[in-house]
Amino acid sequence: MTANDLIRRILMSVGVIGEADTPTAEQAADTFVSINQFLNSLGGAEGFVTLQYPNPTADIGLDDGYELMIQTNVAMMIAPDYGKEASPTIQRLAASTKRALKRRSAPVPTLRVDPLIRQRGEYNVFTDDYT
Repeated sequence: MTANDLIRRILMSVGVIGEADTPTAEQAADTFVSINQFLNSLGGAEGFVTLQYPNPTADIGLDDGYELMIQTNVAMMIAPDYGKEASPTIQRLAASTKRALKRRSAPVPTLRVDPLIRQRGEYNVFTDDYT
């Protein structure tokens, strides 16, 4: 998928273009800027990596879930620019995909055990004692 494909999907989600339509050069350029602004906004958030796409024909090759997260969140972001409001479905998808990806990308904490405790041996749950 290229950035142009994503731009088209975003504009269709907002209702700016139909399935058979092609975005104007101005619509594509504005949406492309919005995609990069959205991605920059994620850069400081835990679990997200900042991405930038240098041109609209670049292959974006995102992991599962990222395309939909970008599509729905950017659609919500640009809808007012076109005098529209994102549908409740787009709003729910935007929030849920962002949460899911943040959870999936969150670091898993490592359990650390005090070395003094480990010196006592292994705990046996059946005898309630250390071996």
